[in-house]
Amino acid sequence: MKMTYIRLLVDDFDACYSFYANVLGFKATWGKPGEAYASFQVNDATLLSLYKRGLMLDALELPMQPKHEANHGFALILEAGDVDAEFDRLKSAGAKMINQPKDRLGWGLRCFHLTDPDGNLIEVYKELPKEEWSDDLKNHPDAENYPEK
Repeated sequence: MKMTYIRLLVDDFDACYSFYANVLGFKATWGKPGEAYASFQVNDATLLSLYKRGLMLDALELPMQPKHEANHGFALILEAGDVDAEFDRLKSAGAKMINQPKDRLGWGLRCFHLTDPDGNLIEVYKELPKEEWSDDLKNHPDAENYPEK
């Protein structure tokens, strides 16, 4: 098997559609506001789709249950050329920011976090030069392959 894309199950479809299309700037390849399903081309190899959570639960014949306000069971990870410029752009566009850009030497990254209108967690990062990494990360046996791509 191979993973082909990620589908987010959302309660506020129109707000999420607008966020991914207008704030993050992903190109819609299917669907539009007011519908129940949309897909976005994130880059050459990555697709992201949105689907109304209630309709998915109906299809699975499961009852509607309240969603946690902080939906942090997963995170979308986006690489940026300039983390600080992306932070400023997204904040100016009205994105709900969780934290400021920060060098995380133990991760080998500069990153920040935000949420979409449905509370889904998003991390925006750029790899730091290896000489800036923490010693623990530099000496990890898998450091040569980090971050995972």
